Amino acid sequence: MKPSPGCTEQARPIVPEVRRRLFEILDVIEGLARLEFGAKARVGPRGDVIDAMAAGVNMLGEELSAFADEVESRTQALTTANEELAHRALFDSLTGLPNRYLVRRRLEEALQAEAHGRKVAVLSIDLDGFKDVNDSLGHAAGDHVLAEVGARLLGAVRPGDTVGRVGGDEFAVVMRGASLRSTRSAAGRIADRLNGPTEIDGRPLRISASIGIAFAEAGDDLEDVFRHADVALYACKAARTGAPQVYTEELHEPILHRQRLTASLRGALDRQELSLVYQPIMEIGSRRIVGVEALARWTTPEFGNVSPAVFVPIAEQIGFMPQLGEWVLQKALSDARDWLGAGAPRERHLAVNLSAVQLEDAQFPRHLRQLLADAHVAPGQLVVEVTESQLVELMDETVEALKAIRESGTRIALDDFGTGYSSLSYLRALPVDVVKIDRAFISGIGSGSEEWAFAQAVVRLVQRLGLRTVAEGVEDAVQLAHARAIGCDMAQGFFVGRPESPAIGHEQLIGATVDADGRVYGAPRSRTA
Repeated sequence: MKPSPGCTEQARPIVPEVRRRLFEILDVIEGLARLEFGAKARVGPRGDVIDAMAAGVNMLGEELSAFADEVESRTQALTTANEELAHRALFDSLTGLPNRYLVRRRLEEALQAEAHGRKVAVLSIDLDGFKDVNDSLGHAAGDHVLAEVGARLLGAVRPGDTVGRVGGDEFAVVMRGASLRSTRSAAGRIADRLNGPTEIDGRPLRISASIGIAFAEAGDDLEDVFRHADVALYACKAARTGAPQVYTEELHEPILHRQRLTASLRGALDRQELSLVYQPIMEIGSRRIVGVEALARWTTPEFGNVSPAVFVPIAEQIGFMPQLGEWVLQKALSDARDWLGAGAPRERHLAVNLSAVQLEDAQFPRHLRQLLADAHVAPGQLVVEVTESQLVELMDETVEALKAIRESGTRIALDDFGTGYSSLSYLRALPVDVVKIDRAFISGIGSGSEEWAFAQAVVRLVQRLGLRTVAEGVEDAVQLAHARAIGCDMAQGFFVGRPESPAIGHEQLIGATVDADGRVYGAPRSRTA
C-alpha cells in the first residue's frame, strides 16, 4: 500500500515534538487554573498553529495576572477601609482614645475578669471652663486642649487601665483591681497632671478638671455605674474645691432636687410664679431714699421661696436668662410708671440688673429705649446694673452695648465691685456712672484697720474718676457709719430697708428719710427695718 500524499517518512518524526509542545501548553493552562501566573508557553519560530496556541495562552495568563493583581489591590483597599471604619466606630478621631462604646465594653470585660469581689473603678472627668476656651480662642485651640488632655491622662494611669473620650470635653478612666485608696491616689495624680500649664499660639493656658469616682463589681448595671460616676462629678463641680468626689447614695438627692427645680423654672413665667420686690437705696449725706433696686423672686407650691442665688445660675445654665431678664425689665418699668413720672428729680431712680446675654444682643440698646418710651420713664431715671465679673470676662462684647445705652441717657452701675476682679484700670475703659462696693468689702473694714485705709483709698480714687459709690449690704448703724467715713455716696442693705412688694407704694418711699436707728420717716410703718 502506497503512503498517502503528505505522509512521508520525513514528516513522521515531527509528531512527538507536537505532543511535547501541546503538553507544555496544557501545563501552563493548569498553572493558570491554580492562579500560578509565572510559567509561559514556549513560542517557536515556525509561527504554526501550535505557536499561535502558545501565544494565546500566554496572553490569557497576562490578562489573568493583571486581573488577579487588581482583585488583590481592591481586596486590600476594602480590608483597609473596613479596618478604618471599625477603628472609627471604637476610637475618638481627635485624641485616638477609645470612645464611649469601647469604654463601656472595656468596663464590661473588666467586670467579667475580676474575681473574689475585687472592684473596678470608673472615673468621670470633665474639663473646667472648656467652653470659654472655644469661645475665646476658637475650636482649633479647643481641639489642641482635648488632645493634650488625652495625652496627659494616658501618662497618669497604669498600662492596663482604659482611658477614653466619651463626650465633648468629657473623659473616662476604667481601672481594674481598684481600692478606695489606690483610686483616690490615681485621681489625685490625674488632677495634678491635668492642672499643669500649656501654651496655645504662645499664650499660656492652665487646664483643670473635675473628677467623679464610682466603684463597680460583677453583676452591676453598667449604665448605673456611669451614672453614679457622673453624679459624683456634678458633686465635685458644685463643691468647687477641686478635690475628686466619690459617689455615695446621699449625693443623689441634691442632683434630683436641682433637676426638678430646672424643670419647674422653665414654666415659672407661664404659671406667674415670678415676682419683683424692691430694695431702697439711700443717699448717705441727706439720709433720703433716692431709689430702689428691682430684685426677682420665685415662689412655687412645690419648693416654696427659691433663692435667687439658686435659680439665677440655673436660668443661666439652661438658657432661660433672656426670657427672665426681659420679664424683669418690663415688669420693673411698668411698676415704676407712677413714681418715676415726668419731672422727677434726677437722683430718683430705678435700678435693674442686666444679664450678659442681654448685652450680647446688638439690638438690645434700641429695644431698651423703646421699653422706656412705652413705660413713659425717662432714660435718666433708669440705672442698669452689670456685675464686675461679666464686664471683665465679656469686655469686648459688652462695652459697645453699654456705650450705646449710656449715650441714650441711662446710667450704668458696676455691681459687686471688690469680688476678686477689681481693677481701677477697668473703670477708665468702661462706660460706668456708679460703682457698687460689695458687701464683703464693707463688712470687712474696721475703724483704724488696714482694710479701712484701703477701702477709703479705693472710694476716693473711684470718685476722682467722676463716679458715684454705693455701699452694699449695710446691715446696721456701725456699717453705715463706716460707709459714710470712707466716703461712700449711697447705701443699700437691710438697715436702709428690706426688699418689699411694689404694692406698698414707692411714690411714698422715695424721698423718705432714714433715722439713726434705721426707722423710715415719711413712709408707711411696714417699711420700718
